[in-house]
Amino acid sequence: MKYLFLSVLMIGVGIGVVGCEDDDADAPAEGTVEEPAGDGVASAGTFEFTGMVDGIAIEHGGDGGDAGGAITEVYVIRGDDGVNYDPQGTLPSEFDEAGIRVWVLAEDGGGTSSVGKRINIVRIRRL
Repeated sequence: MKYLFLSVLMIGVGIGVVGCEDDDADAPAEGTVEEPAGDGVASAGTFEFTGMVDGIAIEHGGDGGDAGGAITEVYVIRGDDGVNYDPQGTLPSEFDEAGIRVWVLAEDGGGTSSVGKRINIVRIRRL
């Protein structure tokens, strides 16, 4: 009977240990500090980059003849990573100037346009 009790107790303890999750498994070791990437504000679904605002003239409409169509200037951000980013909507007026350097926190805007990777700007600031 004594051995039966000990066997059941050991099985119960073993199941308890195996079933426990370590909630701190991804936590940094005690006494260490994790450095945030960049400004430390990017979260799931967002990314940050730096680059230069550039204006691009796009012709649209018209019949393909000499008459041509309307020309619209759109602003893209030429990332330091070599990617052209196409902000959806319009840039805030203080950023619609070619040649200024910016830091951007963005979300993927879904696909690529004729001028670059579509993004939704979460935050933007001059550098």
